[in-house]
Amino acid sequence: MTPTAVAQSPSSTASRLAVDAHERAASVLAARHPRAARRQREAAVAARARLLRGAVTWG
Repeated sequence: MTPTAVAQSPSSTASRLAVDAHERAASVLAARHPRAARRQREAAVAARARLLRGAVTWG
């Protein structure tokens, strides 16, 4: 499977949506709950790393 095919696969799209959701949640929490926002940003970084590892594995 090529990297382009991986980028367009449904699981990859779902993973990207999950990463985006983590990032949005972190930005919403940042003003009121800095500690929760930090955890949310860490979750976004971890999700992005999993997404990239999947792309590299198939690439």
